[in-house]
Amino acid sequence: MELAHTDNQIILMGDFNIDMLQESRRRCDWLNFLNSYNIKQNVFEPTRITPTTSTCLDGVYTKVDCQASTNVIHYHVSDHAAQKITFGTDCKKQHVHRRIFSHENREKLKKFLAEQDWTPVYNISREDVDLQFNTFLELYQNNLNRACPLVRITKESKHLKNLTTDPTIKELKNRLDILLLLSQKDSAFKKEYSEIKKQYDSALIQQKKAKFEKIIEDSDNKNKAIWTVINSLKNNAKSNFFHPMIGVQM
Repeated sequence: MELAHTDNQIILMGDFNIDMLQESRRRCDWLNFLNSYNIKQNVFEPTRITPTTSTCLDGVYTKVDCQASTNVIHYHVSDHAAQKITFGTDCKKQHVHRRIFSHENREKLKKFLAEQDWTPVYNISREDVDLQFNTFLELYQNNLNRACPLVRITKESKHLKNLTTDPTIKELKNRLDILLLLSQKDSAFKKEYSEIKKQYDSALIQQKKAKFEKIIEDSDNKNKAIWTVINSLKNNAKSNFFHPMIGVQM
């Protein structure tokens, strides 16, 4: 905890396996430890709900200079709920400069390179390899900038996107939210919750599948797009997040 002794902002998130809703020695020791570094607790409601238990095992703990608010979100894809933290600060959009290597731009580059006069490179003595290379690189760079200029784009966020934009999925999730609360009071609702949960999972799989297939279909480089999808699923699998199967026509 060396960072805690500095002015750095601190955010701790994860499953700490300590129920913050029940008095215990572990909970007391944990809170004393956090308080000694001026780190405060932000989640005060159940984050893992089962047919027999309701516990707050997942936490968001912060030491920040700005206002922060948290929400517990039940996506019904795990027995653990998600936690969302929002900071009261202006978040400016990030921009980056990238080259667009579309099929049209690649063809332009081939054409420009074929028409390029490379005589300046050959006129340099073979003994001066560095000058030859720098001259070649300069000519190549000029053609690259003509065919595939750097374009300023908004950097895409890698945060989890909302999975409930589809009306059907949104309706199913709303029903699950209600049934989850009812099933905690009356076990008669557990069967209906389980049935709706299966429909919800199936709808999420179909939505993910359609999304990935569209990414591949709209891409100029199909192979690269396919590997992007595969790596995305592999990364989700490593984090134990929901990762549906996808059918791709090669």
